[in-house]
Amino acid sequence: MKHVPTYIIAAAIALGCALAQDKRDEEIKELRERIAKIEEREGEKSYYLSSTGIRHNRTCKYFKANPKFMCTKKEGRACQICGG
Repeated sequence: MKHVPTYIIAAAIALGCALAQDKRDEEIKELRERIAKIEEREGEKSYYLSSTGIRHNRTCKYFKANPKFMCTKKEGRACQICGG
């Protein structure tokens, strides 16, 4: 059996990890899109409007379920992280 250089093994592992991460990123994006479509259909105030006027959807880490600050998709500016 021929010896495989360590850098080739490391590159193969890194490529496998990168491909797995790409797949996870795609799945997360698809889930966020599905959630956004459901929220749109509901037509209710399902977004959080922060004090700075930025709108966050339920998938965002900055989302807070506070009835006082809930808004529709047309209010405020979309968050650059979640697309609010």
